[in-house]
Formats: sequence, structure tokens, C-alpha cells
Amino acid sequence: DMFLVHAALSIAASGGQVAAGGTVAIILTESDTIAVIGDNAVVTSTNGAIKVNAYNKEKMITALASASASTGSVGAAGTVNVFISDSTTTANVGNLAKLTAKENIEITAEGNTWMLVINAALGASSNTAVGATVTVNVYNRDVNAIVGENAVLISNDGSILVQALAEDMTLVVALAAAAASTAALAGTIPVIVGESTTIAEVQQGATLSAKDSVGVIANLDSEQYFVAGGLAASGNTAGGATISTVVQSNTVKALVGNNANLSSQGIGSGIVVPNREGKRRGIIIQADAKERIIMASISAGAAGTAAVNGVVNTLVVENTVIASVGENAELTASGTEDYTGEDDEEYHSGDITVEAEDETMIINLAGALLAAGTVGAGATVVTLVFG
Repeated sequence: DMFLVHAALSIAASGGQVAAGGTVAIILTESDTIAVIGDNAVVTSTNGAIKVNAYNKEKMITALASASASTGSVGAAGTVNVFISDSTTTANVGNLAKLTAKENIEITAEGNTWMLVINAALGASSNTAVGATVTVNVYNRDVNAIVGENAVLISNDGSILVQALAEDMTLVVALAAAAASTAALAGTIPVIVGESTTIAEVQQGATLSAKDSVGVIANLDSEQYFVAGGLAASGNTAGGATISTVVQSNTVKALVGNNANLSSQGIGSGIVVPNREGKRRGIIIQADAKERIIMASISAGAAGTAAVNGVVNTLVVENTVIASVGENAELTASGTEDYTGEDDEEYHSGDITVEAEDETMIINLAGALLAAGTVGAGATVVTLVFG
């Protein structure tokens, strides 16, 4: 459970020629949360359950601001932020391990990440003002629940659940402003590269047998918000640019390997399936991803003579969602009971479900706003690549 807060502020003022200030931050975080039963281990719970749970919760806040004001020639302010975050959450049962329990067997990994990044810069001068913000954010999230090769898991009266759950929320705000009587320049450059991998896997040759149900479930719920803006105001000339780049890759997999053997009798209350109402019985192999990405960039300029502004938005999103059963694997659900789920749908305790679902919402907004007494020129370029 990690809670990181980083804040920095720079203020510069001058009654002479130049006022210049800036903040620079480089932040590196790495976390590993691992729960393991090793190779060839034998674990028996005669009257209870076996749980191998890895849970990682991260909350990270970083805020940088810089302001400079001069009554002389130049007021310049800038912020540079580099934030690199890497986290791994793993629940693992080793190769050839044997787990036997009267009640449920759970191999679960859960990662929960909340990240807020704010960068702002303001430059003001009676002559020339410059404001600039550069933020680079790179993050990698891995959440894995794995049953190793040729492992044996037996639940005599309960269910077996191999589950990886990931939940991410990211908000990045980058702003720059400049105001001057002669010339004002404002620039904002945010770069965000993110990769999220969520895998629930029963590897080759493993055997899972439960009186109730068997689930191999991977689920990702991701919200990403990116806001960037620049404002330049001058009595003579104003110029600004906002260049935003976001590259996001999400991989969600629920896998059953070659020659694996999964069996359930469907006698019991079933297992909870994410994003579904109520419980399910039988054998469920499910990979599910839900992403919301909103990217908004603006550059604005106002000048008595000339204003030039531009926005370049580049958003690349690649999603891979796979539910798979390997070659020569055997899945047997021998339940004989019909039942009605909480969604009022009819199900059977002998159901076998292999399901992959991806739901993605993307909003990409960009614009340039200009006001000038003589010349106003602006351009907006938006690129969206979705795979």
C-alpha cells in the first residue's frame, strides 16, 4: 500500500531586467507484490480453504509549478517533470505443486493504481514573457495470477478461482501561460507512455478439479484523462503551441494451457464474475477490459498585432483481449441443475464459458483559439490510432 506525494514550487520576481524560474523533478517508483507457493510444494487444508492473494494499492500525486514576473525585459518560467512508475503484482502456484482443500482455493492478484500529475508554468513581463511545461510520464503495470505447469488443485467442496484484477486511474494536467506587453510565448509538451498487462493463466498440464465451479478470470478497468493547455497574451505578438502524445497499450488474457484438465460438478453457490450480475457456475474462462480515455488539448493566443498558435494531438491505443483454451486441454462441467441468475437470465450448472470482451471509449479533443488586431494564424492536427 503505497502513498506518494511530491510537490515543488518556484517563484521569481524582478524589478530589473530578467526574472527566471523553474522546477525540475525526476521521480522513479518500483513496487513488487508477490505471493508464491513454490515448485513441488504440497499444501493441504483438511477443513478450510487455501488462498494465495497478492494485493497492491498505489496512490501517487506529483505537482510542479513555476511563476516568474518582471517589470523589465524578460519573465520566464518553466517546469520539467519526468515520472516513471513500474509495478508488478503476482500470485503464483509453482510447477508440480499440489493444493488440496475442503473449501475454496483462490489464486488471486489485484492491482489498484491512482495517479495524479499536475504541471503549471506562468511567465509575465512588461516586455517579453515565456512559459513552458514539459511532462514525461512512463508507467508499466503487471498483474498476474498463475498456476504453474503440471500443478494439481483440488477443492473437495468448493470452487477454484484463478483471477487477476487491475484497476487504473490516471489524470495528467499540463498548463503554461505567458503575458507581456511586447511578446508572449507559451508552450506545453506532455508525453505519456503506458502499458498495462493483466493475465490469469493455468499453464500446460495443470489439473483443476472442484465440486462447485472453476474460474480463470482476467479483468481490467482503466480510466485515463489527459489535459494540456497553453495561453499567450501580448500587446504586440503572441505565440503558443501544445504538443500532446499519448501511447497506451492494454493486454488482458485468460489462458488455459495445452493438455490442462479442468473439471467442475456445479454443486454450490458458484463464483463472482467481474462486470456480471450475480454468480456463475460451471467453468468460466473470461478476459474482460473496459477503458475510458479522454484527451483534450488547447492553445490560445491574444495579441494587439499578431497571434500564432498550434495544437498537435497524437493518441495511440492498442488493446489485446484474449480468452483461450490450448490444444488437447480437457474441460468437463458435469453440473445438472438449471438456475436463474441475478440478471434474470437462465443458466446451467454445467455451463462452460470461454469469453473475451473489450469495451473502449475514446474522446480526442483539440483546438487553437486566436485573437489579434492584424494577423491571426492557427493550426490543429489530431491523430488517432486504435487497434
